[in-house]
Amino acid sequence: MLRGKPLSDEEKTSINAYKELKLSNRQIVKKLGRSSCVIDNFVKLGTQYGQSGRYFEQGSSPRALNDLSCGQQR
Repeated sequence: MLRGKPLSDEEKTSINAYKELKLSNRQIVKKLGRSSCVIDNFVKLGTQYGQSGRYFEQGSSPRALNDLSCGQQR
Protein backbone atom coordinates (compact mmCIF):
# COMPACT_ATOMS: atom_id res chain seq x y z
CA MET A 1 0.00 0.00 0.00
CA LEU A 2 1.25 3.47 -0.84
CA ARG A 3 2.05 5.86 1.93
CA GLY A 4 1.66 9.62 1.77
CA LYS A 5 4.24 12.11 2.88
CA PRO A 6 4.53 12.60 6.64
CA LEU A 7 3.24 15.81 8.14
CA SER A 8 5.62 18.75 7.97
CA ASP A 9 6.44 20.77 11.08
CA GLU A 10 4.29 23.57 9.69
CA GLU A 11 1.31 21.24 9.29
CA LYS A 12 1.78 19.89 12.83
CA THR A 13 1.81 23.44 14.18
CA SER A 14 -1.33 24.26 12.18
CA ILE A 15 -3.14 21.17 13.49
CA ASN A 16 -2.29 22.07 17.09
CA ALA A 17 -3.49 25.66 16.54
CA TYR A 18 -6.74 24.49 14.94
CA LYS A 19 -7.36 22.08 17.84
CA GLU A 20 -6.89 24.96 20.30
CA LEU A 21 -9.58 26.81 18.33
CA LYS A 22 -11.82 23.75 18.87
CA LEU A 23 -12.01 22.76 15.18
CA SER A 24 -13.00 19.18 14.51
CA ASN A 25 -10.63 16.77 12.78
CA ARG A 26 -12.87 16.86 9.70
CA GLN A 27 -12.63 20.65 9.52
CA ILE A 28 -8.84 20.40 9.78
CA VAL A 29 -8.79 17.78 6.99
CA LYS A 30 -10.61 20.21 4.70
CA LYS A 31 -8.33 23.13 5.58
CA LEU A 32 -5.06 21.22 5.12
CA GLY A 33 -6.11 18.90 2.30
CA ARG A 34 -4.68 15.84 4.04
CA SER A 35 -6.32 12.48 4.72
CA SER A 36 -8.48 11.97 7.77
CA CYS A 37 -6.22 9.08 8.84
CA VAL A 38 -3.10 11.22 9.09
CA ILE A 39 -4.92 13.94 11.04
CA ASP A 40 -6.60 11.43 13.36
CA ASN A 41 -3.31 9.65 14.00
CA PHE A 42 -1.47 12.89 14.74
CA VAL A 43 -4.16 14.05 17.17
CA LYS A 44 -4.24 10.63 18.84
CA LEU A 45 -0.47 10.11 19.09
CA GLY A 46 0.73 13.66 19.68
CA THR A 47 4.48 13.68 20.28
CA GLN A 48 4.78 10.00 19.32
CA TYR A 49 3.52 10.70 15.76
CA GLY A 50 6.07 9.65 13.16
CA GLN A 51 8.30 7.67 15.49
CA SER A 52 9.39 4.33 14.18
CA GLY A 53 9.11 1.14 16.12
CA ARG A 54 6.81 -1.80 16.34
CA TYR A 55 4.96 -0.63 19.42
CA PHE A 56 4.26 2.88 20.58
CA GLU A 57 4.88 2.18 24.25
CA GLN A 58 6.88 -0.45 26.02
CA GLY A 59 4.60 -3.39 26.71
CA SER A 60 1.72 -2.26 24.54
CA SER A 61 -0.10 -4.87 22.53
CA PRO A 62 -0.16 -5.20 18.74
CA ARG A 63 -3.77 -4.07 18.97
CA ALA A 64 -2.47 -0.54 19.53
CA LEU A 65 -1.21 -0.60 15.95
CA ASN A 66 -4.47 -2.02 14.61
CA ASP A 67 -6.48 0.73 16.29
CA LEU A 68 -4.83 3.25 13.96
CA SER A 69 -5.60 1.43 10.70
CA CYS A 70 -8.48 3.80 9.79
CA GLY A 71 -10.84 0.99 8.91
CA GLN A 72 -8.58 -0.81 6.46
CA GLN A 73 -8.91 -4.56 6.44
CA ARG A 74 -5.83 -6.69 6.31
